[in-house]
Amino acid sequence: MGISGKLYSFLYLRGFRVWVSYRTQTVLTVLGWVLP
Repeated sequence: MGISGKLYSFLYLRGFRVWVSYRTQTVLTVLGWVLP
C-alpha cells in the first residue's frame, strides 16, 4: 500500500463518517417531526 492507498483509505473513512453523520441528522429530523 503506497501513498495513494493511504490517501484513498483516508478519504473513504472521512466520507463514510460524513455520510453516517448526515444520515443520523436526517433520522433525528424525521423523529422530531413524527414525535409530539
